[in-house]
Amino acid sequence: MLEMSGWTMKVNSKSYTIGSGIISPGEYLLLTSENLDCSFDGISRSKVFSSSTSLSNSGAELKLFDQYHRLIHSAAYREMSFYSQMKGDGGWSLERIDPDRSCGGPGNWSVSLDDSGGTPGIKNSVYFTSKDLTIPELKYVGIADTNTIVIHFSESIFLAEETDSHFSTINLGNAIPIFHTSPLVSDRIELHLQEVMNDETNYLINIGEVSDCEGNIMQESIVKFALPDFPKPNAILINELMYDAFVGQQEYLELYNHSDRFMDLKDLKYGVRSVGNSMGSFSWISEDSHLLPPWDYVVLTKNDLALREDWGLDYSVDVVELSSWKTMPNGAGSIILLNRADIA
Repeated sequence: MLEMSGWTMKVNSKSYTIGSGIISPGEYLLLTSENLDCSFDGISRSKVFSSSTSLSNSGAELKLFDQYHRLIHSAAYREMSFYSQMKGDGGWSLERIDPDRSCGGPGNWSVSLDDSGGTPGIKNSVYFTSKDLTIPELKYVGIADTNTIVIHFSESIFLAEETDSHFSTINLGNAIPIFHTSPLVSDRIELHLQEVMNDETNYLINIGEVSDCEGNIMQESIVKFALPDFPKPNAILINELMYDAFVGQQEYLELYNHSDRFMDLKDLKYGVRSVGNSMGSFSWISEDSHLLPPWDYVVLTKNDLALREDWGLDYSVDVVELSSWKTMPNGAGSIILLNRADIA
């Protein structure tokens, strides 16, 4: 039996304290809003959230901490249309498919198949156990500052503090992981560099045999990176667009780095306009640093996993998922790409 008094559920940046709650082995505890009137007979629950909208419909990151502020588990979800277009109007819960897969990522979640819309306090309707044999892959590199880089992976990586470093660089010394929790379980690993990076210098980082939570080991690899240049006109080109996709498939927009310098996607925004209409608002391509190497491509879309399934893409293809995706008109229209100085 587990007493959860004093534990904390963090939703993005806001924390909610679990005042009371007990979970017996193999049982469930529902966290609900304080003003919820309906009852869940026979189901343990704790009124935690301040309102029924504490869990955003557009997606959020959830982190569960014990009374000693240790991270116990984390999960992230996206808007419902990411998982099911047919159930995107609401009224359906997301369920973990295999509870024994502690990491799993978005592929371990599915919309409830129960006719009532969810399965509170009982076994999930989509319950299915399967062995995870998927090897984690490198997605992209970001720059936090002149001596901190961020490596993004296709799934959560498991790192223990007592293990030898899996990361080293040429000319910058060891790259030391920053442990926000111990062990570190995340799909993004921040690395502190012993030396400061210089402009107009390319660096190499060696990524050792890191593994996911299930022990699937990624082969050793070497990745090039550098401090990014500010995108000037025609440095980044709109190279391909799928604006009239088949029903059920994803639209996409491909960009090409037409230069010999690294660029950062967080310095770019785009807008879409149909003929006869004024230009609407622009959307930033990335909130965080996302390097685009010289002479390389990146694909923008609304649903990363769905696009990869549509076209059989592995993670050697860089795909950016945009929650604020702007649908492109099937007729004539315009797409404008701007840097932070609002220069095309």
